[in-house]
Amino acid sequence: MNRVARVLFIGMSILLAALLFGCEKKTEVTDGNKPLPEAVTKASQSPFRIIKDAKGEVQIPTNPKRIVDISGSTEELLVLGYTPIASGNTDMADAKKFTPILKDKLVTNTVNTGWYAS
Repeated sequence: MNRVARVLFIGMSILLAALLFGCEKKTEVTDGNKPLPEAVTKASQSPFRIIKDAKGEVQIPTNPKRIVDISGSTEELLVLGYTPIASGNTDMADAKKFTPILKDKLVTNTVNTGWYAS
């Protein structure tokens, strides 16, 4: 009986916690008419973004004209509205072909860079 009471207590505690966190105050949704912070405004006016990583700084265009995907993230680029001119996201059975899904989404002259993991 002691074990049943303990399991029941733990279950009720989890349900109570879920109820309390589910009733948390929601954040305010704005209509988008508020001015952007100064840093965001300056970054969008600049023709380049500076990205810092372990190897140093790299300048990347704010609005790239051509994108090459060698990491296998072609689907993500397409979802975000960018069409790469070259892709390493190939069919696992044949590294010389794009996957059937990507074949329909990419333009016909997209360069196949080969499987990104090979």
